[in-house]
Amino acid sequence: MLRTIDNNMINHNIPLKFSNGFSLLEVMVSSLLISLALLGIMALQLRMGEYSLDAENRSRAFLFAQHVSTELLARNSAVTTPADLTRWQIQLTDITVANPAAGMAIQEGTINVTNPTPDSAEITITWTRRDEDGIGGSGDAGQYITRVIVL
Repeated sequence: MLRTIDNNMINHNIPLKFSNGFSLLEVMVSSLLISLALLGIMALQLRMGEYSLDAENRSRAFLFAQHVSTELLARNSAVTTPADLTRWQIQLTDITVANPAAGMAIQEGTINVTNPTPDSAEITITWTRRDEDGIGGSGDAGQYITRVIVL
C-alpha cells in the first residue's frame, strides 16, 4: 500500500536539519589563512639565510683580523707597509685552496690597517652583505674593527 503525503500535512515550522559538510566560504577562508602562514614561514626562512651568511662573514672577518694581528705581534711592530696591505687584501679575497687563509676569505671584502700610534694598529675589515645566492641583498656593508697594541 502506497501512501502519499499531501502538502498540507507537512509542518513548515520544524527547522530543517543542517548539513554536516563545509561551505565554500569556509574552505576559501581557511585556505587563505594557510597560504598567509606559509608565506610568513618562507619569509622567515629567507631572513634566516641572510643572517646566517652575515654571521659567517663576521666570523671570517674576526679570524682574518686575528691572522693579521698575530703577524704584527710576531714581528713585534705595528707599523704596516703598502706591500703588507696588498698581500692581506689578496689573502682576504682569494677563496682558492692555494691561499693559506682561504678558510677566512671573504669574497667581496676589503681590509684597511691604520696606525693611530706607532705601537698600535687598527684593523678594519669591510664586506658587502649579500643573499645566500650571492646575487641580491641589502648592499650595505658589514664591518669588523679591532685594535692591536704591540709593546
